[in-house]
Amino acid sequence: MQNLLKLIENAENIILLPHDNIDGDSFCSCQAFKMMLEEMGKDCRIVAEVPCIKKLEFLGLSCDVYEEGMAADLVIAVDCADAGRMGERGKIFENAPKRATVDHHKTNRGFGQINVINPAAAAACEIIFDLYKEWGIEISPKAAECIYCGIVTDTGGFRYSNTTAKTLEVAASLLKMGVNAEKINLNIFENRSFAQMAIEAAAVDNTRFFHGGKTALCYISKEMQEKVGASDDDMSNISSIMRSIEGVEVSAVIKEKNGELRVSMRSKEVADVAEICALLGGASLEGDAEAAIETLAKMIGEHYERCNLCI
Repeated sequence: MQNLLKLIENAENIILLPHDNIDGDSFCSCQAFKMMLEEMGKDCRIVAEVPCIKKLEFLGLSCDVYEEGMAADLVIAVDCADAGRMGERGKIFENAPKRATVDHHKTNRGFGQINVINPAAAAACEIIFDLYKEWGIEISPKAAECIYCGIVTDTGGFRYSNTTAKTLEVAASLLKMGVNAEKINLNIFENRSFAQMAIEAAAVDNTRFFHGGKTALCYISKEMQEKVGASDDDMSNISSIMRSIEGVEVSAVIKEKNGELRVSMRSKEVADVAEICALLGGASLEGDAEAAIETLAKMIGEHYERCNLCI
């Protein structure tokens, strides 16, 4: 953490890069980090693919949208398991004189000059909380709201296995600072658009089961998305819904985006989806939908065998 602090102190302008298909933790960790850097007197921007996602509009915050030629003294990849998760924005990272990463994914091998990686953290926001404390910077009410929001999304409301005693201690500290947990939970978990419900219903209809019901896979085509007017944000919870089916250990959603087949996976207890994604070389598949489903089912089955989960 001190090495990262030195990089920051020697930089005048900084760009933060969340991962592609931005989610609650990547958006909120960047926002809270930006607030801290501005408190330190730095010029900071968050550069993403979109200004915001629908379920986080209640925060009243946004990102700059990527444009060719963007640059900074220091570029920090936040919540990115690997360089590929930055997409086209990776050019900003590659061309920067100083590069760093802040992440909680255990598959992150450290692709920056300085890397702050803590796989024990439930979310990138938990690491940002630690940076505030380590560097003695007061957490503003808005930063506290962002940190709590990122943690609650990445832990599924503190239901997932990444929730630790430390996670709950951090959350308790944020509540003591005045964070309105009810408002955040209402906006994230209770407000759902018709398009979200329609695409979720279509996904369930299109789900196929493998390995005796332990694996649930579905494919969402571009046509399916367009038919109901679903955004990426509307589809963010589908893999979690499929995982909740009784008997399912691993769920995965394959969807078309920009000519690629993107994969979102969740596991329930035993399987390690991060390992499966690493074997995929990221979170995308090649070929047509049918071939992608068969490839993914095969890889998941092989993973079950490695972790001695009887299939």
